[in-house]
Amino acid sequence: MEATLASEHRAPGEPSALDAPFEEALETLLAGRSYLYRLGQRLFGDEPDEALLREALSPLALEALGLFVDLEAGEAAAAVRVLGTACASFDARSEAFADDARAEYTRLFLGPGTLPSPPWESAHVSSDRTLFNAATLEVRRFYASKGFRPREYPHVADDHLALELDFLAALSRESLVALRAGDFDSLRALLRDQREFLHAHPMRWVESFATQMSQSPTKTGEPDPAMPYAAFASLAATFIAGDAEAVDDMLDALEQPRKPRPTGR
Repeated sequence: MEATLASEHRAPGEPSALDAPFEEALETLLAGRSYLYRLGQRLFGDEPDEALLREALSPLALEALGLFVDLEAGEAAAAVRVLGTACASFDARSEAFADDARAEYTRLFLGPGTLPSPPWESAHVSSDRTLFNAATLEVRRFYASKGFRPREYPHVADDHLALELDFLAALSRESLVALRAGDFDSLRALLRDQREFLHAHPMRWVESFATQMSQSPTKTGEPDPAMPYAAFASLAATFIAGDAEAVDDMLDALEQPRKPRPTGR
C-alpha cells in the first residue's frame, strides 16, 4: 500500500552556510529517516516475503534505527531482543518463517474477524473505532495540501498506518533532495510540514496501536517470540517519537541566524 506524491520543482537556494560536519550529519539523519519510513510503509502495507523480512531483520535496519532510538533501553531493547529471536528463526527456516509471517500479517491486518489492533488512525482516536470519519478526512486534507494521493483514492482509508508512513517517507526523501541541492528554504518548509503532520497524526495513535499489538494473542493463543510484528509496531512507535525530536532539533539548527559569509578581496 503506497501513494504518489506530486512534487513541484524547487530551484536551488542559497549556497550552504553550514559547516561540513553538520551538513554531513544532517544528510545521514535525513537518509536514515527516509529509509526507515519506507521500510515501515512496506512492513505494514504489504504482505511480507523473504526479501522484506531479511531487510527488516538486518543489521542495517537496526543501525538506521539507532540514529533515533536508544536500542539498549526500555521498550526498544525488549523489541530488539524479540527481533533477535525472530532473526535466528528466520535464518534457520527462511521459507517457513515467511509463510508464518504472512499468516500473522493476514490475521493482524486483513482478517477475517475483528482485527486485534486496527492499523487506522480513526480506530484509535475515535470512541466508536469506525473508519472514514473526521480523522480520516483530516489526514486526506493534509495529503492533498502537499499533492499526495493514495493510489486507490477514494476507496482506501487515508489514515492507514502504511499510508501515513508512506507520506512521511516521500517528504523525507524530498528533504534529502533539498539538502543536497542546497535549497535550505525548501528543506525548512518540508521539515515544518513533517513536524506538523507527526504531531497531528501518527504521534496521536501509534503508541495505542503498538500497545494493542503487544497484547494480541497469536493464532495459537500463546506468545510466539519468533513472530516479529508486535516488535515492529513497538519500534515504529518509538522511532516516530524519536524522529519528532530529531525534526525539532534539525529545525532549531537550520533556523539559527546564519553567520555572514566571508567575501574575497
